[in-house]
Amino acid sequence: MEKVEVTHRLDLVVRLIDTTTGREISERNVCFKEEERLAPFLYKGDGTYILMNSIRASTTYTIQVFGYEDAMISVEYGESTNKYLMKEVPMIPKEIAYSYASVITMRGHLDGLTEIDAIRLSLFDRTMKEYDNKRNVINYYGGIEMTEREYALLHKETMSYEIFRIKKVINKTSVLIRRPLEMPYAVKDPIMRIVKGKVMPNHEYILRVRDDGQKCVYLVRYKVNGSTYFKRVDFRNEEERSLNQ
Repeated sequence: MEKVEVTHRLDLVVRLIDTTTGREISERNVCFKEEERLAPFLYKGDGTYILMNSIRASTTYTIQVFGYEDAMISVEYGESTNKYLMKEVPMIPKEIAYSYASVITMRGHLDGLTEIDAIRLSLFDRTMKEYDNKRNVINYYGGIEMTEREYALLHKETMSYEIFRIKKVINKTSVLIRRPLEMPYAVKDPIMRIVKGKVMPNHEYILRVRDDGQKCVYLVRYKVNGSTYFKRVDFRNEEERSLNQ
């Protein structure tokens, strides 16, 4: 009998997280669609899904998860020499009456809007210690490992923040970042997780945060026609939950 060798190639790894908490999504009712066709992603636990033995064509997937707004990711393999691509996808929870957690929503329309996200001003557990701009290494206080791919460095004096992307976690107090920091920073500036919002093609937006009964004050960052703006928002105050240029 001829020997048959079966090989498998890993092409894409997708990690789904709840953008309001940063936790992996444990819901198993997840659907990946490519042009309305089901895509054969496999669940590997801890909110992680994988795609194997695909044709590696550039495409877009729609992700549907029970209890969350739909999300879309674009995948471009190009000439990448990486064995596989990795995507971290923040999912926005829906407002559901029987949900175990309450949420507060900012929504509206703003012409020219392309991005929206926020950080919670009253909650952080890491602060800047030092930055090695030659090696692109951030050392921080807190001793809590960064598990997400992006974080924000808050500049308290200007009430603005810079987003940095992690290339490698060195240990529980150091990370290697992909690009140099551009904005000024100071020792003990807070390092904070980011709550991602969603902007539709018609420039309508949605940003949703958890209501845990505590102070619900966020610094919202949004981009309009290439310019970046910041707004302090108390989500309990409905009049503050709108954007302007």
